[in-house]
Amino acid sequence: MREKILTIEYLGNCSVLMRYPGNGVLVDGLFSEKQEYDPPIPWMDEQIIGRDGIFRTLNYLVVSHCHGDHYDKAKVKEALSRGVTAVLPPDAKVKGGHQLPLSEEDGIHRLQLGEMELEYCRMKHIEGTCPDNYCINILAGDTSVLLTGDMDPAEIPRLLEFSRRDHSVGFVNGIALWSRVYRKQLRDLGYENLFFYHLPGEGRGPEGYRRRTLRFWEKCQQELPHGKLLDGPEVIYEVY
Repeated sequence: MREKILTIEYLGNCSVLMRYPGNGVLVDGLFSEKQEYDPPIPWMDEQIIGRDGIFRTLNYLVVSHCHGDHYDKAKVKEALSRGVTAVLPPDAKVKGGHQLPLSEEDGIHRLQLGEMELEYCRMKHIEGTCPDNYCINILAGDTSVLLTGDMDPAEIPRLLEFSRRDHSVGFVNGIALWSRVYRKQLRDLGYENLFFYHLPGEGRGPEGYRRRTLRFWEKCQQELPHGKLLDGPEVIYEVY
């Protein structure tokens, strides 16, 4: 049986796990119960913090910004106490453990995460409520994985500043589907695989958000032949 080189798993909200030989990076994976999007799964929190199950090779936690559906201070602090390295925005204000702070300066910055490289850049938040909001681009072998989190879709043209490998995977907030202009800009980026995430479950999230996103996807998915709307956890990409 061939050995997997890279596995990418979507875990809900904006939580994405990347596993590379002997190394794991989790983005926005420890978040709060006190928010309106999908709640955390208790057993998954336990496995993340305990580095168990699919998280047994987890070495790095990356946080795009400090809103409750992306970040929980107490959980991150506990994970730090267990030996995970946290890559955190300036306003995270967690003490202890091994941390790699994200820069407040404009432009693309880089960090080495074992055999993976992380690029990041401050981008405007979709609601304008979080100045320390970052887009994340992770380079693993011949694959680049872009995670835009809660980036304002008006920033889509700036995504061209990030590095691109032979195989490219992008995660974009589903709200970008609502605009013909944004859909065209995403198509023009030319990503090999484009996933729309942060779709809340039934009865969760801002009123009408889920329904409107599903309606636009049903209407416009033919414009994005390499796109997929994610509606729950799944393994979405594997390289052998």
